[in-house]
Amino acid sequence: MKQISTETGICFFRVTEPTSLLPFLHAADFSPLAVNKSEIDHWLNLGCVYVDGQRIRANLDLNQEQVIRLHTRPKHYFDTSRSLKPLIIEENLDFLVLDKPAGLPTHPTLDNYVENAKVLLERELGIPLFTTHRLDIPTQGLLILAKTSKAQVVINRLFSEGRVKKVYRSIQSTAVELGTKVHYMNPEARVPKIVSLDPHEGWWRCELHVDEVREGGGVQMTLLTGKTHQIRAQMKALGSPILGDVIYGGPPRAELALECYQMEFQFRSTQYSFTKPNSLWNSL
Repeated sequence: MKQISTETGICFFRVTEPTSLLPFLHAADFSPLAVNKSEIDHWLNLGCVYVDGQRIRANLDLNQEQVIRLHTRPKHYFDTSRSLKPLIIEENLDFLVLDKPAGLPTHPTLDNYVENAKVLLERELGIPLFTTHRLDIPTQGLLILAKTSKAQVVINRLFSEGRVKKVYRSIQSTAVELGTKVHYMNPEARVPKIVSLDPHEGWWRCELHVDEVREGGGVQMTLLTGKTHQIRAQMKALGSPILGDVIYGGPPRAELALECYQMEFQFRSTQYSFTKPNSLWNSL
């Protein structure tokens, strides 16, 4: 069995006899794709290869009837030679807070295990890290990574129970009125996410409060719920897409003008408050 998508570059192969992974891939017929087989070892290390649905990053023995999936067009996000340590604004025994750059995923993506904040920082610091929440790839700003699984459980609960105050800043294409904004998002919709002012059964409630509006398009808001693309979809629905958010109709810009600017929460018995250095608003 061989299935190859010329649109996505994703390939499926069924193993017909016992072998090992690398020889199998080097001998595989990738037509009609034009595949440079010298890249196969790189794809394996990058995390583009799956066997029976499990990501594999090293050669291994294969059995008959196993299914291999290979992503031949992995997305690249970041210069992996760039150090993230200077962007850590807080580090203690339980967690660290990173000023995540725009364009960097929080954690491994489907076709790229390496180029993300979690894995790159693990390599730099030499310790395991645990995700507690995420920022969209183009969104910059405060990202919390736990240093122990116990701390991860506690921080995850803080987020799920709405006990983390999250303040975002953006630069908008047009003015937005102050006050609370409520929409309902279709959880099954692909990007761009679909939102409505009217509730629908099974749709997510999305709520934020616009706290401040500045001349030049600056908007500061407190995020009261946290759904994928929530701010971006709500701003489009309000008729004021974010600069650089071409997916949601925003004017072109080198980077999405959206940042997680402040976070406040109590972890165990200590109250924490963090503010992003070098806010987007410095350019206004």
